[in-house]
Amino acid sequence: MIRRITMARRRLADYKRLCAELCRKMDDRGLSLDRMRTFVRVAERGSLSATARELGIGQSTVTRHINELEEAIGVPLLGRTTRRVTLTEEGSRYYTNCLQILRLVEQAREEARDARRVPVGAVRLSCTAALGVMHVTRMIFCALKSTAA
Repeated sequence: MIRRITMARRRLADYKRLCAELCRKMDDRGLSLDRMRTFVRVAERGSLSATARELGIGQSTVTRHINELEEAIGVPLLGRTTRRVTLTEEGSRYYTNCLQILRLVEQAREEARDARRVPVGAVRLSCTAALGVMHVTRMIFCALKSTAA
């Protein structure tokens, strides 16, 4: 069990390091996860106004996010008409990469949250031998099984 906790901590440290490096690179270029999330939503919905309604922000904010993202990357990601928004070839590739990055960030968040749920430390209990054999041992094994899963 200690080995499993140690492995989880190492994975968490690796994710933290990767996320910190990714965020540092993104900040250098004027990119952000918010803009990536907005871009992904626009790509999935095919509409700036639908994305704005879903996110609870103004359409001008969505447009600004997309424009800043395109400016930071240096290529147009979306083809816009009065009725529809479509992905360019570069936008399609960028969309795929954004999905992977956002999933990785979500996975890192989940693992960090799960690492806090794993009990760590020693438990000391004082009881009679009969009580320990009959009840406490079973409770300890049940607790260990539930945390190992």
